[in-house]
Amino acid sequence: MFSPTYLAFAIISVVIFTMYMSVVHLIFFTSKLKHRVKASVAGAYGVETEEEVPPIFAVFCEWILKQFKINAVSKEISIWMSRAGIESPYAVSYYIFFTRIMQPIILLLGLFVLYKTFNVAGGILDILIYLIVTICFIIGGLRGAKIYINNLRTKRTEKLISSFPEMLDLLLVCIEAGLGLDAALNRVCKELRAIHPIVVSELDRMRLELTMLNDRTQALQNLSERIDVVAFKTLTAALIQTEKFGTSLVDTLRVLSEEQRLTRLYSAEQKAARIPVLITIPLILCIMPAFIMIIVGPPIVKVISNGGLFGGAIIVPKK
Repeated sequence: MFSPTYLAFAIISVVIFTMYMSVVHLIFFTSKLKHRVKASVAGAYGVETEEEVPPIFAVFCEWILKQFKINAVSKEISIWMSRAGIESPYAVSYYIFFTRIMQPIILLLGLFVLYKTFNVAGGILDILIYLIVTICFIIGGLRGAKIYINNLRTKRTEKLISSFPEMLDLLLVCIEAGLGLDAALNRVCKELRAIHPIVVSELDRMRLELTMLNDRTQALQNLSERIDVVAFKTLTAALIQTEKFGTSLVDTLRVLSEEQRLTRLYSAEQKAARIPVLITIPLILCIMPAFIMIIVGPPIVKVISNGGLFGGAIIVPKK
């Protein structure tokens, strides 16, 4: 007979594994940009950089993937995870290890719990708990990693979109004041670092790539590829056009800023127009029953206190 103790041990093991992964990610986090900077400095100045020791869990994941002959090198997965803000050089190995090794184990555990659910000798509450645990295990076993990364990507994209208009306005002011593109980006990062750290981190990476790469257009295209937001793609296209053809950057940024203001205005109007539709459900479920009770309640109480609809009297029809 399946005991809840085994289920508790399984949940504890999953929690311990998740906590360990979080600690590994926080302690041994190293971005790909850091490796690129080290390699560039070593090549330019002949400085030997200290080789970083990979985490034990990363070595274990790569060893397991080699044993199963699974290739962990995937540029598409790396770009997809970088759009979610995951820049660790071992992120692809972690992802493939979890999707190819851990998720099938979690799925089998969920199917085992589902099989034991039909043999549970208990009440409806026990069966409901088993079903909830089973659903969690099955969802985690099927699409756990993708759901987690897509959630991170969605939140990051929302923050980037919300911080883009302020970044664009400040960049326009700096360029109108006479600063060049690099100096304007440096000033924008300095002013917005505490308010919008995500967009500043992307701009810092772009500034370093503009300085270190021979092709400035490629650095701008890398920003558009990492973020994958229409507003940033438009900005990078304008900057690339300015770099190639020497067009006026001030006029281009002014047009983009005006478009962003109109976009925010239309978005606010759209949200305001949805309010009557969204408020209908709370109105029907919460407010209307209260009004009905206020209107119908006193007559019902009065009828009950009088002993019935006719005051307790029995009317005998005349013959």
